[in-house]
Amino acid sequence: FDSIGFQKLVIKPSLYWTSKDTSKNLEIGFEKKIYDYQILTRSNIFLNSSYKKGKLTYKLNGAYELESFWKSNYSISLNIDKVYKNKNNLEFSLMVKEETPEYLFIHYSSNHHKWDTDFLSVNNQSVKLKYTVDKLNTSIEGKVDHLTNYIYFNESSVLNQTPSSILLLKVKLQNVLKFNRFELTSGLLGQISNSSLIRMPSFSTRNSLSYNFLIRGVPLTLGSVFTYFTSYKGQSYNPAIRHFNLGTSTVGGFPVVDLFFVARVGPADLYVKYDNLLFESENRDMFLGSNYPLAKPFLHFGLKWNLKN
Repeated sequence: FDSIGFQKLVIKPSLYWTSKDTSKNLEIGFEKKIYDYQILTRSNIFLNSSYKKGKLTYKLNGAYELESFWKSNYSISLNIDKVYKNKNNLEFSLMVKEETPEYLFIHYSSNHHKWDTDFLSVNNQSVKLKYTVDKLNTSIEGKVDHLTNYIYFNESSVLNQTPSSILLLKVKLQNVLKFNRFELTSGLLGQISNSSLIRMPSFSTRNSLSYNFLIRGVPLTLGSVFTYFTSYKGQSYNPAIRHFNLGTSTVGGFPVVDLFFVARVGPADLYVKYDNLLFESENRDMFLGSNYPLAKPFLHFGLKWNLKN
């Protein structure tokens, strides 16, 4: 029997200061994580700050590790947010991080896997820009990540670290369109990488179309969800170590359509959902992930109850 689960106790005292007009905030603290497996115990000092001037908000956060394998690790993030015409929003984020791999990547011993490594720290720098147009219920976001010393499990679940520099670029568009009783929520995502170690579709989309109406005062919703992502060489999952590794199967490249019906009765939501409407017309060899074939149609019934005092 293999297990990589641990229990931990977190102690996190901090000092917090806020200016009289609440435009300036500062928090300085210490965090200690005590694990039942002693070697995992670690601690860090951290700082969180924010400053608001007019329609501009600045946030600066940082942390520095003090002990064990993770000593000298650090992370710094800067966020700048500006509101235009009290509605539209422009957000800029910058993050720099250096971190020693988690203990799973340093030492592991079980009935099925065993390794001891001396990997270098993983470095990650990212820049994100997001613009939201309130009137159109639309946002567009771009993000660039730069990774060095990336660690991964290969096709045989063997750990490796690559010295190569890896770049990832993502562009995401989200929109909510309402017309009378109809509502369409759409999301488009395009992403590319210069490394075959990063397994992800170059394009994906998820769209939900719903029709809201009343029958004898009872709110009802009828709708469908359309999901699609381009085919790519996927990842596989190893339950013995609870981690993904590089897969060998091509996944995706087909649409998945679900139907749903929701009735709201007082504080309760009753729903019915039918998964994978197009299963009968799909190629049965299609995979959502390596070794995870496309699921058969499935009918769900559910109840959600919001408890009130």
